[in-house]
Amino acid sequence: MPSPPGLPPYLEYTPPAKPSSGGPLSAALTTLSHLPTPFISTFLLIHLSAPALANLGGSSLSSQVMLLGREYYQGSFSEPWLLFAPLGIHVTAGVTKRLLSSNPLPRRPSLLTATAYPLLLLLPIHILTHRVIPSDTSPPISALSPSELNFEFVKAGLAGWPVRSSVLYAGLVLCGVVHTFEGWDVILRMWGGGKGLGRKTRRILAGVGIGTVLSGLFYSAKESLLVLQSTLAQINASYLASAIYRFNWA
Repeated sequence: MPSPPGLPPYLEYTPPAKPSSGGPLSAALTTLSHLPTPFISTFLLIHLSAPALANLGGSSLSSQVMLLGREYYQGSFSEPWLLFAPLGIHVTAGVTKRLLSSNPLPRRPSLLTATAYPLLLLLPIHILTHRVIPSDTSPPISALSPSELNFEFVKAGLAGWPVRSSVLYAGLVLCGVVHTFEGWDVILRMWGGGKGLGRKTRRILAGVGIGTVLSGLFYSAKESLLVLQSTLAQINASYLASAIYRFNWA
């Protein structure tokens, strides 16, 4: 449809760009990124239940839920195959698809894309700080046991490094929850007959989830630490082994 003559440039009609399917490789990468989603979502639901339930029973209940949840995702089989493998497949497929795409990055990316990029930084920091470094067998960390890696570990981080811990937790929860609901909307539209969650539904679910988890973290941060001094020394050493916590600025 041509523009009527005499219109100023900013009112001229510009035909919309035709969407590019990207070919069979792009379609395969899309499917590959969708397949692990149920495993990742299940882990996220279990993992975030611990801070959320602090609103009801404090950090004591959170620790119980956290330790119980690890029965699902932290076994010798379940952790590599039900957590890290799905996560690796999802990230690798998504990043590869983006790198191979001929389409330029949009000026205003979708919420799904906008929350994915921060997670590429926040997730490795969280895994290193809360899983890899505490497993170091050398002193002074001396491999914190699973019972010592309860919610007191989280509280110790919030007490010792309140600003950076709060920023990291808030960013991780915000991006993780929003990305999950935006992603499920895409998956349901593609595989569920074209009907997704709906924008309003996604916003409400994400807002409730984020608010519940962050309020639980805030409530826990106000509690006193219930941990032996020797264990607290190990916990602090674990945090300080991370470059994010090593420097005393906040």
